[in-house]
Amino acid sequence: MNTFYAGNTGRTGFLQYNGNFSRDQASAASKGLAEADFLLGTPARIGRGTAGNVWGHRKYMLGFYFQDDWRASDELHSQPRNALGVAPPSL
Repeated sequence: MNTFYAGNTGRTGFLQYNGNFSRDQASAASKGLAEADFLLGTPARIGRGTAGNVWGHRKYMLGFYFQDDWRASDELHSQPRNALGVAPPSL
């Protein structure tokens, strides 16, 4: 399995808007809207993405299976039955 990891900021980076630029600058209690900052194009934080690398992750995986027509002997075998306990006709 080959995994791509682009870092914590992602491959393309990020832009964060928090309402800092759309609030009333004269009032400390004023809160702006992050959506308004987005429309103004004024992000509060900018993160640059990295190309990252691809690394190979290897591990051993075991798989088991059981054959569905297994018989302990020719006389003793499991035959499916329906809800009424009746075995379906054999082909």
